[in-house]
Amino acid sequence: MASFVAVIKTMTAEYVRRVTDVPRGRARRVIRERIVLPPLVATISDIDSDNDEALPLPTSLEDTLSISL
Repeated sequence: MASFVAVIKTMTAEYVRRVTDVPRGRARRVIRERIVLPPLVATISDIDSDNDEALPLPTSLEDTLSISL
């Protein structure tokens, strides 16, 4: 257990040293990969609601099983 704690302390000290070196100018910040999101999808704003035509929600386990078959 003592060696585990020693390794964690060593790793923590190294991480703190690397993080504090960036603002002090001793190291450069790691450039991360940019995330590219897909373009937005245009939707029609005047869609009629079809709630009247929707299937009823199952109220019990038997209803769920009969719908999924």
